[in-house]
Amino acid sequence: MFGITRKQLPKPIKNLKEISQAIQAVRESIEEEDVDKTMDLFEEFIDPTKSGEQMIEQFFEEHREIRLWKIRLKDRGVDYLIENKTKMLNLFDNVEVTITKKLRNEIA
Repeated sequence: MFGITRKQLPKPIKNLKEISQAIQAVRESIEEEDVDKTMDLFEEFIDPTKSGEQMIEQFFEEHREIRLWKIRLKDRGVDYLIENKTKMLNLFDNVEVTITKKLRNEIA
């Protein structure tokens, strides 16, 4: 009763933080050129039961691009990842910047 209380984060903020953490993981797998791990991590951004729904609502074009990349990675593998590494990292950087701005606005 007199212990430390835990403040619950509102759902939108919690989802943005989860996406931000997933971005860190996918960025590492892209830099390591690990195709299987990258494809698995792309699911976080695609699957509606994970962060897919929020990605569609707030980052529709990026969501579509990630879905396309997953298909191409499955077909062409590490060659496609190496060719598009910079483009992928830039997209995730841009999403992360947007999320950071939204989180700051929510907190302020």
